[in-house]
Amino acid sequence: MSDEQAYEHHGGEDKALCLYPYDYYSYWSEVLNNFSNTALFGENLTVEGLKEDNAHIGDIFTFGEAVIQVSEPRNPCYKLAAKYQVPDMVIRMRDTGYTGFLLRVLKEGTVTPNDDLVLLKEHPQQVSVSLVNDVKFFDRFNKEKLEKLLSVDALSESLRSILLKQFLSETVE
Repeated sequence: MSDEQAYEHHGGEDKALCLYPYDYYSYWSEVLNNFSNTALFGENLTVEGLKEDNAHIGDIFTFGEAVIQVSEPRNPCYKLAAKYQVPDMVIRMRDTGYTGFLLRVLKEGTVTPNDDLVLLKEHPQQVSVSLVNDVKFFDRFNKEKLEKLLSVDALSESLRSILLKQFLSETVE
């Protein structure tokens, strides 16, 4: 399986799809220039009700014939700040936690705009995307939280590598 993106550090098997909650569009409509009601942040999936606090790393969903799995939070990107002419965009995404998240494709399949995203299997460890964002942005050296995140088998390899470096630097000190 292969996934190509236009930018370095984007895409790959763990980052094949980007989901963003429509629930936050009203917040961003007050902040952004050139606001759009579709694919505001270039996401492949825009959904209601599934947000960082109730989505867990490793949760598996059916979407049409496809089967997809949450792998990591989306990392806010400076290119969005440039696109919308909002210099503190990355900080706003970080501080609100309104990052969206990335998914891997476990089974390819046909998908239509009318297909629902249906939870097939909740990951047993229940590590929310919000918790990952908290560790990434605010509580970087909390050993207990880092251990919890690193124990999730479905966490993307790229983020696991970053968190492992944090964990090792915390345990060495």
